[in-house]
Amino acid sequence: MKMRTALRSILLAAMVVALSAACTAPPKSGPWMRIDPKASEIWLYDGSPNGTGPLVPATSVTAHLYNCPEGDYMVIAELVQDGVEAQWATTALGAGEVFCHDGEDQTVSMGFYRYPGEIHPGEATATFGLRTSQGDVLVTETQVVDIPRST
Repeated sequence: MKMRTALRSILLAAMVVALSAACTAPPKSGPWMRIDPKASEIWLYDGSPNGTGPLVPATSVTAHLYNCPEGDYMVIAELVQDGVEAQWATTALGAGEVFCHDGEDQTVSMGFYRYPGEIHPGEATATFGLRTSQGDVLVTETQVVDIPRST
């Protein structure tokens, strides 16, 4: 009886260790992403060409890309709040491109706004990824993020 109890304890401990390692350890090879669970505080965005408004609430979300293989990629960046997809808060050419050198880590950040409607403090779902020039998805990640109240 003692032998069975000891074996059960050892088996249970091994399962706990294996499960915790599987849940916390990132993949060792191939590209992968992690999205920061906290977005930026809300800031005002002016997407007009001449800076004449209107100003709309916006937030930024950041993702970290690991083991990025050599190449040029297009960014997948989406933010959905209250079932409504937000637009990119950028007027920069090339904002949706990432250039990787073999195995290099990258940080990708994107601003988002909604108009009409407004980004507001609370939860939203962010998706980030990379697409090849042929349209294939290299990597993608989705995370619920918190948009904090301004302090």
